[in-house]
Amino acid sequence: MEPFGHSSDVILDPRRKKKWFDKKKRACYMIYPRSMVIFWGESEKYWSWEYFQETSGDYFEIAKLKQVCWFEIEGRLNTSELSPTVDYEAVFVIKLSQWAHGWETPLRLKLTLPGGKVQQRRVPLLEEPRGEWIEIRIGNFQIEKNESSGDIVGNLKTASGYWKQGLTLKCFIIRPVT
Repeated sequence: MEPFGHSSDVILDPRRKKKWFDKKKRACYMIYPRSMVIFWGESEKYWSWEYFQETSGDYFEIAKLKQVCWFEIEGRLNTSELSPTVDYEAVFVIKLSQWAHGWETPLRLKLTLPGGKVQQRRVPLLEEPRGEWIEIRIGNFQIEKNESSGDIVGNLKTASGYWKQGLTLKCFIIRPVT
């Protein structure tokens, strides 16, 4: 599902969040890096920020990792913005440069739902393609009809002490599963 360039796009905050509707008129969300918690993200020593233009013409900032030892990123969205009984998936969109290194230890992915439900898995990046945007699926979920609202939190991190570099973060997406 290509989330960009639809006439139904609503930029909720040009630096923070975008909403669009899929073909079945179900809401989808893109959380931009400036709205995420990126460990050491404000330090020019470890991360740089650049404007990126989507095919739709929208501009937003992406985060480029220069180098870091402790790698952790967190994106979140409140469930009040989602429809009940719809199956959703949460993904991070990243790109590894040709010279990316330090990713020998798989990423630890964690999806925390309101009420304390947690999904976890590991994804090795060494086998992922270089120089193109890839989606790293964190997990799938459904909001129950009478469930109280709370935040859905997607988390990417590594626990290794290796220095890492060459990763670009584009966004955190929550969208219905087709």
